[in-house]
Amino acid sequence: AMQVGLALEPLVAQLWQEATGKRCRQVRGMYVDGEKDYFRAHVQRKVVGESAGLLAKMAGPFSKLDLKGDKPPDLYMCQCQWAMMVCGFDRMYLAVLSLNGYKLAWWEVAPHRPMIQALRRAGEDFWTRHILLDQAPEPDGSQASAQALEAIGRIQAAGMLFDAHMMTGIAGHGRG
Repeated sequence: AMQVGLALEPLVAQLWQEATGKRCRQVRGMYVDGEKDYFRAHVQRKVVGESAGLLAKMAGPFSKLDLKGDKPPDLYMCQCQWAMMVCGFDRMYLAVLSLNGYKLAWWEVAPHRPMIQALRRAGEDFWTRHILLDQAPEPDGSQASAQALEAIGRIQAAGMLFDAHMMTGIAGHGRG
C-alpha cells in the first residue's frame, strides 16, 4: 500500500494543481524544526509562491475516511499541523485521491495553535521519556504495533542487531 501511495503522489499533486490552478514542486529530504532539531517532517511538495506545503495522500478502495466534509480527517489534520510547526509554513494543503470512485478531495488547512502546542509538548515528552532514556513506550495494542514488535523479535532471534535509530534514517537538513 505504501509503495502504491508513493508511486501515485505525483498524480495526486498534478490533479490538485489542475483543480486549484496552483503550482507546486517536489521536496527532497526532510525539514528540521528551528527549535528542536529532533523534530522532523517530510512534506512531499512546496507550493510555489506561498509559505505552504502540499501533502498528497491516497485513500484505498475500502477506506473509511470521510472525504466529503469541510475539514480533513483527523489523521491528516495532525500531519498538517505537525508539518506547519516544523516547516514554519503559514498553511498546508491536503489532497487525497480516493481509489473508491477515483475522486480528488482537497482542503486548505490553517494553523491550529492549540493543536500545534499539544503536538510540540507530546513530541518533547516522547523524546525525553523514551528516546533519551532508550525506553520503549508501552505497546498501544494496535495491529501495527504488534507487527512491528514481531519484526523486531525476528531480527533479534536471528542474532542481528536492531537499532531503531538506523532503521529511521533521516535525509537532508534545514528548513527546506
